[in-house]
Amino acid sequence: MWFSYPAIHRIFAVLFFLICVGIVFYSRELGQFRWFIWDIVIVMFLYSLVQWIYRFNPWKLILALLLLAFFIEMLQYFHFVIYMWWEKNQAMNLIFGSVYDPIDIIAYTIGWILIVALDLTYIKKETPIRGSL
Repeated sequence: MWFSYPAIHRIFAVLFFLICVGIVFYSRELGQFRWFIWDIVIVMFLYSLVQWIYRFNPWKLILALLLLAFFIEMLQYFHFVIYMWWEKNQAMNLIFGSVYDPIDIIAYTIGWILIVALDLTYIKKETPIRGSL
């Protein structure tokens, strides 16, 4: 049952979600750092959310999320949204992004390092890991 998983993942997921909402509402104050911080936090949020729902092996999950982030960045480089004629669709622009920036890869990697450090620091080792992801 997913309620038996560590409460810390729930706390992290809610915390990172609130940070994402804060970034959206207070983007003017953050200036140029808005998307950099967003890219760091979104990797951490997705990891915490998935671990909250179903406890996977942390290393395999974070590697899968990091590869997904890199893949989406590659789609941005090749203008995937334009090729699919989604440039006017705000949802697709939000999901896939519209501008390639190599700094995003650095931000994803920083998010990866931070969430691995948080997971290794705050999650108890005796929590059963399920799944083959």
